Amino acid sequence: MFDEIKDYISIIFINTKDDLIFETESPDNLITKLADSQLENALIIKNGVGIWSLDRTEHSFIETVKFEPKDLTGYTSAIIGAYISCRLKGESRIDSMKYANILGYLQASKTGAIRSIPRKEKVFEALGQYYG
Repeated sequence: MFDEIKDYISIIFINTKDDLIFETESPDNLITKLADSQLENALIIKNGVGIWSLDRTEHSFIETVKFEPKDLTGYTSAIIGAYISCRLKGESRIDSMKYANILGYLQASKTGAIRSIPRKEKVFEALGQYYG
């Protein structure tokens, strides 16, 4: 299935929990398959484990913040949105992943997908506390 659509994709986001295209829950297998396909950009999220980002030349990984979530509704969507926003503003891959990681953590620490999305000031404060 992926080979049929890969030429039309600029960026792909995959949550390994419900990956139907590659039929695998292994981020390492996904990275290998996506790197072999020469896809421009990919973001892979495995809840409770980490976030992988890759393009045609390199890939990066960060562990997700360890916490007991109150509500995971919108968690991966918040991470994806934060990552895209940072990248479009010219932020580095790692800085974008860190920002997205913290925003996802803060969002899932409260209930409600929309009302729990934190303000950027709160994200920057938590970024400084978590990453130094």
